[in-house]
Amino acid sequence: MKVFELWDWWRETSGGLPMPLGVNVVSKNLGEKTALIIRDALKSSINYAWENKSAALRYASRYSKTIREEELLEKFIEMYVGRRAIDMGDEGVEAHSLLYQLAREKKIVPRVEKIEFI
Repeated sequence: MKVFELWDWWRETSGGLPMPLGVNVVSKNLGEKTALIIRDALKSSINYAWENKSAALRYASRYSKTIREEELLEKFIEMYVGRRAIDMGDEGVEAHSLLYQLAREKKIVPRVEKIEFI
Protein backbone atom coordinates (compact mmCIF):
# COMPACT_ATOMS: atom_id res chain seq x y z
CA MET A 1 0.00 0.00 0.00
CA LYS A 2 1.45 3.34 -1.07
CA VAL A 3 1.26 6.00 1.62
CA PHE A 4 3.00 8.90 -0.10
CA GLU A 5 4.67 9.41 -3.48
CA LEU A 6 7.43 11.97 -3.02
CA TRP A 7 8.12 12.42 -6.74
CA ASP A 8 4.46 13.21 -7.49
CA TRP A 9 4.26 15.67 -4.59
CA TRP A 10 7.47 17.42 -5.64
CA ARG A 11 6.44 17.63 -9.30
CA GLU A 12 3.12 19.22 -8.30
CA THR A 13 4.62 21.51 -5.64
CA SER A 14 7.55 22.70 -7.74
CA GLY A 15 5.91 22.91 -11.12
CA GLY A 16 8.25 20.28 -12.55
CA LEU A 17 11.62 21.31 -11.13
CA PRO A 18 14.19 18.54 -10.65
CA MET A 19 14.13 16.74 -7.30
CA PRO A 20 16.72 18.36 -5.00
CA LEU A 21 18.45 15.23 -3.74
CA GLY A 22 21.29 16.93 -1.92
CA VAL A 23 24.12 19.40 -1.96
CA ASN A 24 27.49 19.68 -0.32
CA VAL A 25 27.63 22.52 2.17
CA VAL A 26 30.70 24.50 3.15
CA SER A 27 30.75 26.92 6.06
CA LYS A 28 31.37 30.53 5.10
CA ASN A 29 33.81 30.62 7.99
CA LEU A 30 36.23 28.68 5.78
CA GLY A 31 36.22 31.47 3.20
CA GLU A 32 35.42 31.59 -0.49
CA LYS A 33 38.85 30.36 -1.60
CA THR A 34 38.51 27.16 0.46
CA ALA A 35 34.91 26.67 -0.71
CA LEU A 36 36.05 26.89 -4.34
CA ILE A 37 38.88 24.41 -3.72
CA ILE A 38 36.39 21.97 -2.18
CA ARG A 39 33.92 22.49 -5.04
CA ASP A 40 36.60 21.88 -7.65
CA ALA A 41 37.88 18.77 -5.85
CA LEU A 42 34.36 17.30 -5.73
CA LYS A 43 33.82 18.07 -9.43
CA SER A 44 37.15 16.46 -10.32
CA SER A 45 36.26 13.36 -8.33
CA ILE A 46 32.87 13.00 -10.02
CA ASN A 47 34.38 13.61 -13.47
CA TYR A 48 37.07 11.01 -12.79
CA ALA A 49 34.42 8.48 -11.81
CA TRP A 50 32.40 9.19 -14.97
CA GLU A 51 35.51 8.87 -17.14
CA ASN A 52 36.51 5.62 -15.40
CA LYS A 53 33.06 4.14 -14.96
CA SER A 54 34.04 0.46 -14.74
CA ALA A 55 36.59 1.09 -12.00
CA ALA A 56 34.17 3.40 -10.18
CA LEU A 57 31.42 0.77 -10.31
CA ARG A 58 33.76 -1.90 -8.97
CA TYR A 59 34.75 0.43 -6.14
CA ALA A 60 31.13 1.39 -5.35
CA SER A 61 30.00 -2.24 -5.41
CA ARG A 62 32.22 -2.93 -2.38
CA TYR A 63 29.96 -0.65 -0.34
CA SER A 64 26.60 -1.79 -1.67
CA LYS A 65 24.89 -4.20 0.69
CA THR A 66 21.90 -4.88 -1.54
CA ILE A 67 22.87 -4.27 -5.19
CA ARG A 68 25.36 -6.74 -6.64
CA GLU A 69 24.63 -6.60 -10.38
CA GLU A 70 26.84 -4.03 -12.12
CA GLU A 71 24.08 -2.94 -14.53
CA LEU A 72 21.63 -2.26 -11.69
CA LEU A 73 24.29 -0.47 -9.65
CA GLU A 74 25.14 1.69 -12.65
CA LYS A 75 21.47 2.64 -13.08
CA PHE A 76 21.20 3.52 -9.38
CA ILE A 77 24.35 5.65 -9.45
CA GLU A 78 23.23 7.47 -12.60
CA MET A 79 19.99 8.39 -10.81
CA TYR A 80 21.83 10.02 -7.91
CA VAL A 81 25.16 11.08 -9.40
CA GLY A 82 23.97 12.41 -12.72
CA ARG A 83 25.39 15.37 -14.60
CA ARG A 84 23.55 17.71 -12.22
CA ALA A 85 25.99 16.57 -9.53
CA ILE A 86 28.61 18.61 -11.39
CA ASP A 87 26.44 21.56 -12.39
CA MET A 88 22.85 21.66 -11.19
CA GLY A 89 22.09 24.66 -13.41
CA ASP A 90 19.48 27.32 -12.80
CA GLU A 91 16.70 24.76 -12.34
CA GLY A 92 18.69 22.96 -9.66
CA VAL A 93 19.36 26.20 -7.79
CA GLU A 94 15.66 27.05 -8.04
CA ALA A 95 14.68 23.59 -6.78
CA HIS A 96 17.01 23.77 -3.77
CA SER A 97 15.89 27.31 -2.99
CA LEU A 98 12.24 26.23 -3.09
CA LEU A 99 12.93 23.25 -0.83
CA TYR A 100 14.69 25.54 1.66
CA GLN A 101 11.79 28.01 1.50
CA LEU A 102 9.24 25.25 2.17
CA ALA A 103 11.30 23.89 5.07
CA ARG A 104 11.77 27.40 6.45
CA GLU A 105 8.00 28.07 6.32
CA LYS A 106 7.46 24.92 8.39
CA LYS A 107 10.25 26.00 10.79
CA ILE A 108 12.18 22.81 10.01
CA VAL A 109 15.43 24.66 9.30
CA PRO A 110 16.88 27.87 10.75
CA ARG A 111 16.68 31.12 8.84
CA VAL A 112 19.73 31.84 6.72
CA GLU A 113 20.44 35.35 5.45
CA LYS A 114 21.44 34.25 1.98
CA ILE A 115 22.05 30.86 0.43
CA GLU A 116 24.89 30.99 -2.07
CA PHE A 117 25.57 28.35 -4.68
CA ILE A 118 29.07 28.16 -6.13
